Amino acid sequence: MIAQLPGFQIGYDDQGDGQPVVFLHGFPHDRTLWTAQRVALAPQARCIVPDIRGFGHSSTHGPYSMDQYADDVAALLDYLGIERAVVCGLSMGGYIAMAMWRRHPDRVKALVFCDTRAGADTDDAKQRRDELAVMVKHGGTRVITDAQITKRRCLVECEH
Repeated sequence: MIAQLPGFQIGYDDQGDGQPVVFLHGFPHDRTLWTAQRVALAPQARCIVPDIRGFGHSSTHGPYSMDQYADDVAALLDYLGIERAVVCGLSMGGYIAMAMWRRHPDRVKALVFCDTRAGADTDDAKQRRDELAVMVKHGGTRVITDAQITKRRCLVECEH
């Protein structure tokens, strides 16, 4: 689905009934990262899974910030008529979840953090992420997938 919001569009999935749970993906993924969780939890919860601005089927114009992403999530909740939601974030999505709680605390029923941290990235981590963005821009996300498979295969082979 696509929500046309003031100044941008956001792609999202909305499945199930019950307690709303927003799933926020990390960099450089899109909402499909959460497909298995959305399908599994939809019988018990309303699963809202947006593409963060700049990813998937959401608007690509920047600049981007964690605060902007949090405001985008709040705007999507408004669009869907949702007062409060559990907000679950993976990696960069965790940063957005924290910004959501900081900027819109009345909209957050609970927070779930997955593979994330409270502190900002180091300069080295920011540089690696910027390099990764350039790789994706020129070679698509397949470049990252192939690199991760190679990296994981090496780790498994080295451990055995």
